Amino acid sequence: PGLALAQTNLNMVSVGVNNYRDPKMNLRWSAPDARDLAQLMNNNRMFTGRKDINVLVDQQATKQNVENAIALLERRAGPNTYTILYLSGHGGRDARGHFQYCPHDFDGRNPNSLVNSEAFIARLKRMPGRVFLIIDACHSGSAGFTNVWVTPSASNQLVII
Repeated sequence: PGLALAQTNLNMVSVGVNNYRDPKMNLRWSAPDARDLAQLMNNNRMFTGRKDINVLVDQQATKQNVENAIALLERRAGPNTYTILYLSGHGGRDARGHFQYCPHDFDGRNPNSLVNSEAFIARLKRMPGRVFLIIDACHSGSAGFTNVWVTPSASNQLVII
């Protein structure tokens, strides 16, 4: 009889915005990068259990949809799960210097149209298992220096890349 290993699950949301509501903000590689990373992780044989992957690109990546997808990550997370949130597109900082993600429907006149990093990092740090936040956006480094930075514990290991 061999040693039975627990199955490793993948729980992922991959977001990339090339085409913004304001066409002056459009990018070229964010949406393809989100799709490619999701495909790469889906093909990874390390994940022997369930693979739940959601990809939101361009018009799908509204503030509401991104926030709903993060809530879905939280519901699906488990102790044998690698949870990955990938955000690619424009980013900025609020008045306190905290990272803010610009979804497809970002409106420069409305700061409430941004996805607030403090809120989603707080959710990520509550999730069991191993949790990875990967941000490919300007000002992404400010995401790790908020008051919600976590120290790995037995139940959660959040890594911000």
